[in-house]
Amino acid sequence: MSRDIDRSRNVGYPVYGVTMISARNRLVQLDSGSPLQVRDATVNQDDYVIADRCEVVFVPAERIVEALELGERIDRRQALMVRDVRSSKPIAEVMHDKKFDSIRQETTAPVSVGSRQPSNRNQARDEDRELPALFAHSDTPAVSDALDKLGISGQALNIMPLANYESVTVGPAFTVRYVPASNPPGSVGDFIDDVAIGDVVVIDNCGRTDCTVWGDIVVADANGVVIVPRDGA
Repeated sequence: MSRDIDRSRNVGYPVYGVTMISARNRLVQLDSGSPLQVRDATVNQDDYVIADRCEVVFVPAERIVEALELGERIDRRQALMVRDVRSSKPIAEVMHDKKFDSIRQETTAPVSVGSRQPSNRNQARDEDRELPALFAHSDTPAVSDALDKLGISGQALNIMPLANYESVTVGPAFTVRYVPASNPPGSVGDFIDDVAIGDVVVIDNCGRTDCTVWGDIVVADANGVVIVPRDGA
C-alpha cells in the first residue's frame, strides 16, 4: 500500500502494493530488522528481494548464489523451449521437455553474504551493487521456479508494481513492523535513517488494508519498497 504514486513514477522509483490513505495517527513503527512472515515465506533482514511486473520473491541470503545459478539454467532452458515452439515443434512435446524436468541443483555450497551495519546508510556492499546488472536481462519467474526446485518458500502472491515496473527491483530486505497507533501516536518513519543505499524496504502493515506509512516524504535511498498488508497474508 502506498500513496503519492505519481511522484514515485516520475522519479523512476519502484513501489509494489496497493494505494491507500495515510497511516499518520493510525499506525506506529514497532521495530525494524525483525523477521516478517509473508504467507509461507519468512523474510529476514538482509534476505534478498527480487520483484518485477510478474511477482515478488524473497530469497534467503545464504541461498542467493545457488538460487541465481539455478534460475539462470532454468531461464536458458526455457529460452530453448520457446525457440522450439517458434520453429513449429509441437507444444505438447515442448511442455514435456525432459531436459527441463531434469534440471537439478548442482553442488553449490551456501555462501554467506556477511552482515551490514544498519547505521551505514550511505554504503552498500559490493555484491549488492552488482545484483541489478545480473538481472538486467532476466525476470522473477525463473528465480521462482528455482526456489520451487530448491524447496524454498519465497513467493509473495498478489503483490504487484504500482510504479516503475519496467525493470527488475533487487536488493537486500530491510524489514519493518508496524502496530496500531496509541496516544501519543508515535513515529512512522524512524527506520529511514538506517536504510542503506540499495535496500528494498519490506513493511508489515499490521493488517491494515486502508492506510500506509509509505509516501513521497520517505522515498529516499532505498532501492524500492514492498508493502505486505498483514503478517502472513
